[in-house]
Amino acid sequence: MDGVTIDQRLLLVNPIEQIIQNLENMDDSNLEHYMPKPPAYDPTKDYYREYYRMYLKNENLLSDIDQTGNQNFQMERKIWQIKEFYDNTLIPQMLTQPHKFLHRLKMQQYQIR
Repeated sequence: MDGVTIDQRLLLVNPIEQIIQNLENMDDSNLEHYMPKPPAYDPTKDYYREYYRMYLKNENLLSDIDQTGNQNFQMERKIWQIKEFYDNTLIPQMLTQPHKFLHRLKMQQYQIR
């Protein structure tokens, strides 16, 4: 199993379906029974390196989640600004001066043809 990380070894020993089933049927009184067994100690592995590799992997995942959340927030903000524009600017103008908008629509139809 050279090149296989510790977290991948856990999945090789206990498939993810079995882990999920154990979590669904879990009883708090005997929690250790449901947890996957840790992999056997391998003296050829550098566990400090594995620890920091997993740490950096988790940091990258957290950074990606934070960036996605930030993009989601910015997109929602833009959507809100567009709705505000329509609700507070465009629609009131259409209601107070409908002849201008009808004229604009007619001009656009002539430009399309």
